[in-house]
Amino acid sequence: MCCRIFAAYSLWYLGYPEQACQRGQAAVDLARAVAHPYSLAMALTLTAEIQLLCRDHKVAQMYLQEALTLSQTHGFTSWLELGAIFQGWAMAQAGQAEAGIQRMVYGLDANRAMVGEESGLHCFAQLADAYGKAGRPTEGLALLDKALDASDKSKLRHWHQWQSELYRLQGELQLLQKEYTTLTAQEVLQTEACFQQAIAIAQQQQAKSTELRATVSLSRFWLRQGKQAEAYQQLAVIYQWFSEGFATPDLQEAKQLLDRLHS
Repeated sequence: MCCRIFAAYSLWYLGYPEQACQRGQAAVDLARAVAHPYSLAMALTLTAEIQLLCRDHKVAQMYLQEALTLSQTHGFTSWLELGAIFQGWAMAQAGQAEAGIQRMVYGLDANRAMVGEESGLHCFAQLADAYGKAGRPTEGLALLDKALDASDKSKLRHWHQWQSELYRLQGELQLLQKEYTTLTAQEVLQTEACFQQAIAIAQQQQAKSTELRATVSLSRFWLRQGKQAEAYQQLAVIYQWFSEGFATPDLQEAKQLLDRLHS
């Protein structure tokens, strides 16, 4: 079951969202077959995160509702806490950002009370994303600054798969702080650097899904700067790589932007 879950994560990052969801469902099916409650709670919770990576909050919520009920029944504290964080992220994706933030903060606080203040760094990107959706970019940027502070050696630093998203969200939240017309030349360079760093990290990791997201962010930014040809060229390369997942929001948004850039 664990192998199927972690294969699902790997498949999503590598650019195969449909296979990732199928592998996650296979993990859930196997956990049901062996009738092991803890395994089922784990499979449901982590498969929900895979659905959230694919930005399907409705399916994620179905997994989470069952996982949280099961965890409450059996006292699986860790899955209750992580499930609350993912539930809040699903709410934010569904347009209930403020309520989602409250739920995520509750889950993070509960987890830290049990295992210590150094936990939860891997959830900073999700929470920062929710702050952005709530129109609170300053609070989201403060979280990202903390997560990206490499000088603080006391923090957990092994969540490398989130590095690209941390930089991409940093660029997006910087844009939310100000109208584009008020950005200084230095701020334009800083924002572009965030997106370029996100792309570079994703390429180093061969993580096509996060590379696509970062490239969409950079291409939108370049379009606003009048760099339409450059934006189209870079986005077309990564979009054309994909062979599946064209019904997912990430690929749909990329296609819509490509059409706009090509017009």
